[in-house]
Amino acid sequence: MAIMAGVGVLAALVAVIATRRSEAPQTVSSSADAVRIAADIVRLRMEGKEGGDRRRALKAALEEMQDQSLARALRAYAEGNLEAASREIPESPFARGLRGWVLVELGRKPEGAAELRQALKEAQPNWEFQRLFEAALAKAE
Repeated sequence: MAIMAGVGVLAALVAVIATRRSEAPQTVSSSADAVRIAADIVRLRMEGKEGGDRRRALKAALEEMQDQSLARALRAYAEGNLEAASREIPESPFARGLRGWVLVELGRKPEGAAELRQALKEAQPNWEFQRLFEAALAKAE
């Protein structure tokens, strides 16, 4: 009887431990997280800051992304290789906006402004990154 009670308590303890939420921070593993981190870096760069910690987080997030144009552009941006980032063909409004900002950072403001305008035009209403790229466009003009 004592053995059965002990086994029951042990089983309950294992169940509690298995279903308990971890207090450790979750790792970044999705393309949406990578895009948000990249947006943070753009915001920091617009303010004249570097964002090295965010660049490391972006590199970690990119390990989970499939090799596509956006991932290559984000990887180049995280590594500070703006020329390579600017050569990727944008396949989404965010990718186009990122390319626009990269062109602005490279000193090619007219090209960057055109890309940023196009990104804003292609985006859905109430786009999460609308204000960011509007601010980038203002810096480009």
